[in-house]
Amino acid sequence: MAVCPAIAATILSGWHDGLVGVGSLFRSAFDYWKVREARWFVIALTVKPAVMAASYVLLRAASVPVPSVHLAIGPVVMVFAAFFIAAVLEELGWTAYVADRMTDSSGVLSTGSRVLIVWMYTANHRCVFPGVLYHTSDNVSWLLFPEWGSHYSPGVTGPLTIAAACVAFKSGPRAPSVLEGCSPPHGPVKTAENDSRRGLHDLRGSRRA
Repeated sequence: MAVCPAIAATILSGWHDGLVGVGSLFRSAFDYWKVREARWFVIALTVKPAVMAASYVLLRAASVPVPSVHLAIGPVVMVFAAFFIAAVLEELGWTAYVADRMTDSSGVLSTGSRVLIVWMYTANHRCVFPGVLYHTSDNVSWLLFPEWGSHYSPGVTGPLTIAAACVAFKSGPRAPSVLEGCSPPHGPVKTAENDSRRGLHDLRGSRRA
């Protein structure tokens, strides 16, 4: 399923902007150079592991039978590499292509469960790479939960993730719904509403002339 967003975004980018649009779309997944502060990489890589670690502590404190954590560097590196590739493919569709269209019309909160990724995206001048790192760390931290994620509890991690998002929005830089002066990596977003307004403006101008 990870390839589906990338395939859809590639087809639509090619349809609207040709090979230039497709190339721009794929390059945007590695636009780390847009990040001007190193803390964004730290945030992207540590927020979800911290949430999962807190979840583990709470489950143990509540006497829930959760096995001990056993980590080995080799498996962690391989899992990270696999999930990184999957995250790139998914974020090409969900962030690089769709995020602009959603935030430009309804704001960051309209993206629902992806609000943390889109917050990092808009706060970094439409940079996709932090979202790729966050998505990767999310999947890795889930799979490394005891017994390959089988003891993971959405009922605990869900509220903790919401709390982390609230802290991020409260203490971190605010991400505007529309970034003035920044164009999407695959070109400006065109909507039927914009086209209709432009046509009405032209019609009024021709009548005055």
